[in-house]
Amino acid sequence: VSLCRETTAMDRVKLKEMGITHILNTAAYKEYLQGKIDIKAEYYQEMNITYCGVLVMVEHRFDVNNDLFPASEFIHKALSNTGNKLLVHCMDGVSRSATFFLAYLMIHHEMLLEDAIDHVIDKRWIRPNRDFLKQLITLNLNLVTQRKLQLRKQINKDETKNEEDPVAQPVPEPLCEPGPSIPKPEPQVTKELSVLESHVSQSVLQLQDRRDEYTLGCTPVTEVWPNVFTGNE
Repeated sequence: VSLCRETTAMDRVKLKEMGITHILNTAAYKEYLQGKIDIKAEYYQEMNITYCGVLVMVEHRFDVNNDLFPASEFIHKALSNTGNKLLVHCMDGVSRSATFFLAYLMIHHEMLLEDAIDHVIDKRWIRPNRDFLKQLITLNLNLVTQRKLQLRKQINKDETKNEEDPVAQPVPEPLCEPGPSIPKPEPQVTKELSVLESHVSQSVLQLQDRRDEYTLGCTPVTEVWPNVFTGNE
């Protein structure tokens, strides 16, 4: 996975040298839009590149369902084949494209936002703006809450099953080594998101400090994840 500036994404020779097979443009413009998430695909028609474009919003906000999740799914499907190489870009390769890739790590690799930022800034200098950080915090809260609820639901289901069938059953020989046991749910799993949202402003400041801890210089192209590239001009 590579993050980069728009100029790199328009350089056919460079893309061919890199072996890029998929491109996610997170700064597509409305006049080029041919569908909800498909713009300027004809530019890469002769290069056997699969293209996905996300419409730029003037107010610098995303619709989680229409933008972050579909884009994350595009990245996930592209990387399901180890032979593919993905380029994620925006205008400058430091804010919007970084935001979408951070969302991918949170959605498909179950990373907390702080861990996702730590991973990327260890590879490349990024600077998601304040509004994008707020939206990532909200996404993080929703994902964490959803996963805790799923865990509690599974545990309750297992407990109910045991109560309904108290007779001990013979345990078959395992076909492989058993995996780790399900962790116990944390107390107060279902905190109201409205309460958590009250801490967003403070969280944004903390994330900005975390983001600015690393001072890596901007490089033309950086591999921020296996076969995922980003960069600047």
